[in-house]
Amino acid sequence: MKLLSICFFISSVLIALAISGCSDINSSTTSEISDGIKSVIPARAPFGAHIVIAGKGFKDVQQVLFNGTEARINAVSDSVILTQVPLNAASGPIEVITSGGTFTGPSFTVDSTDNLFLAIHAVRPTRVRVEDTVRISG
Repeated sequence: MKLLSICFFISSVLIALAISGCSDINSSTTSEISDGIKSVIPARAPFGAHIVIAGKGFKDVQQVLFNGTEARINAVSDSVILTQVPLNAASGPIEVITSGGTFTGPSFTVDSTDNLFLAIHAVRPTRVRVEDTVRISG
């Protein structure tokens, strides 16, 4: 499953880079393309999933928000942001906050039926000796 997730993530990055490098045939220059979010790949994913945000003007990214919940930023270029769906995020718009302003992108759907985060709720017993059995629940 982890290998499949990594392969999907790499494929998404390559697609996003290809999309962000494309321009309109009728454009006279690429400078006419405005800054902002152009696409989010995938548009639906569970908590912890890797997300590619493609667009322009991402040089000075300060935050990425999933419907108001801050996400970890893994990598940034002027045209691509690599991030992850944060725990407790809700479906809604994605925002990229830069030193020059805020870009609001398309609505993102958090698939709460699946979860890529692991959580440990309890470890019993709390004191053990060598070779004792420990139960971890989560």
